[in-house]
Amino acid sequence: MRTTYLFLLAGILWAGCKQSNADKASDITNPSPSTVSNSKDTHDTTHTSGMSSPNAPATTSASQINGTTAKPAGSSHIETYGRYLIKSGYIEMLSNKIIANEMRYDFVTKKTFDNYGRDEKIDANVQATAPSGNSALEIHTIMRSGWLYSIHPESFIASRSQPPARFNLDNMEFSLLDADAMHTYNMKGKGTEVLDGKTCTRYDIDYHNGDDLFKGTLWVYKNILYTMNVAIHDGTITAQVTRLDENITVDAHKFDIPEGYRVEDSDAQ
Repeated sequence: MRTTYLFLLAGILWAGCKQSNADKASDITNPSPSTVSNSKDTHDTTHTSGMSSPNAPATTSASQINGTTAKPAGSSHIETYGRYLIKSGYIEMLSNKIIANEMRYDFVTKKTFDNYGRDEKIDANVQATAPSGNSALEIHTIMRSGWLYSIHPESFIASRSQPPARFNLDNMEFSLLDADAMHTYNMKGKGTEVLDGKTCTRYDIDYHNGDDLFKGTLWVYKNILYTMNVAIHDGTITAQVTRLDENITVDAHKFDIPEGYRVEDSDAQ
């Protein structure tokens, strides 16, 4: 199994999104100016994405996507049943990965969702600290109408892919967690524990596969990863929700693809 722990750490990006952003992740310790953008507060339920530009190439693709509710052929489990057990919400999460006490990645993730997670906008800021120097990167993702869009401001492309069909350690999609996945990753439910006044389900995991190691504890609240403390083969990963607003009012335009962007399937990247 190829586990991209950098993106798993953020607890935000699905398999297709991670693939389309792989070039960004590999350059995080030496980013070009086009791959680094200034951090913005994205907790805004109005249409202020901060990602469009008057210099973007002229196109109607984004408008066509924003005006449709078409679903992938066959429709996905997530589109049919939803992802979270909360109608709408806003989440802030802090997470980090430390590699051999030399390399550190710190994530600040902000998520706004509606329709039980079928619609979601995710903005993540990544700070990398290494002996060779520090760098920063922003990642933007939109989920709508059964499709996942990875937003690339440097090229004005929205890379489209379908969401995952099964739970794995790359997507941490708990709405898809079943007995087979629990067995595959040696996960065991340990009942419930109250964290910050929220009743969370605790899972202990002890997964080994060659050089892959993922061992520790996850706490999940209504299918949302709430807290995680795990060891991996070359370091540690921690994650913690620091803010969760439930059942908020969200403007539907929050999930629009930025105007001026060209939509491409992920395999066209």
